[in-house]
Amino acid sequence: MKWNEYKTAAVVFFLPLFILWGCKGNQLISPTRVTNLSVSVPLPKTGKASLLGAAKNDILYSVVAPGVAPVTGSYGPFSTSTQDGSVNFVIQGVTSLQGAVLSLELVDHDTKQPLGIGAAAINPTASIITVELGSLVLGCYSMPPSQTLSCWEAGGGLFNFNGYYATYGYESEPDTFDINWEAIQGQSGSCTGTYDLMDGWDGETATIAYLGNGPFANFDGVPPDSKFYVDGGAAKDAAGAPTAAIQANDVFCVKLQGGTVPGHAWMQFTSSGDAYDSPTFVFRVRNDSTPYYLYDQSFVGATLQDTTSGDCVFYDPGW
Repeated sequence: MKWNEYKTAAVVFFLPLFILWGCKGNQLISPTRVTNLSVSVPLPKTGKASLLGAAKNDILYSVVAPGVAPVTGSYGPFSTSTQDGSVNFVIQGVTSLQGAVLSLELVDHDTKQPLGIGAAAINPTASIITVELGSLVLGCYSMPPSQTLSCWEAGGGLFNFNGYYATYGYESEPDTFDINWEAIQGQSGSCTGTYDLMDGWDGETATIAYLGNGPFANFDGVPPDSKFYVDGGAAKDAAGAPTAAIQANDVFCVKLQGGTVPGHAWMQFTSSGDAYDSPTFVFRVRNDSTPYYLYDQSFVGATLQDTTSGDCVFYDPGW
């Protein structure tokens, strides 16, 4: 065998060993194990209409684990009419299951309207991960546009997630509300048509964390206290967002009742509002210390059992 052939043979033999040679001195490190994750999303008949609000749907997913990059993607489209019982699919290429959380979002395939979200901690020994979704199309979990609570009429609005009631932004009712969308004023107090998200508890408590802008499924979890601000615009500035004003697809995590009770709300703005209409948003709550949006119901949503049309109406004891 010629010398060049010896060199080629040596490279072919030893190269895999060099690739496996890690940072532990003379120890060989095995490559990262990649796992396929089987997922099941139950679709109970009583709640099917409230979740599958479109002819075709997609499920967006995000798998987040400590120390590794998130695994994101989508499953679908699938036809609403053919689904009965559950939607089952496989997520490929998951590099770590230890401490991982799976977050899902159901969306309208054509419009990308968010229809439901849910999450679950991943049990590494389980053969399938089941995630229950909470509706975002029921009235109890969505804020429609309101002229009454816009810049033009009230300068903004205050909102309570669990009670699903709202009032004028200028009302002074501390220890009642969770958030306040406040109109950003132009010169001479004119309406600019833009809004800032503020603490609604007492206007002074750091209850608002900005998670990002994009699919709801990509923004789950509860950040450390250092990421919560009184002013949502300040939270966005700290995160390097291009504008402090509320934008469509902005996602926030909010401490309920000024952080005086366990629990959080996760909200996504579906429109930024204008001078004559308030911003619109969808949300789900978790009324304990679980740090992701595992299925739960708001107090009003639980009353309606999440199975009716969910035609919540604003209730304000001051009206």
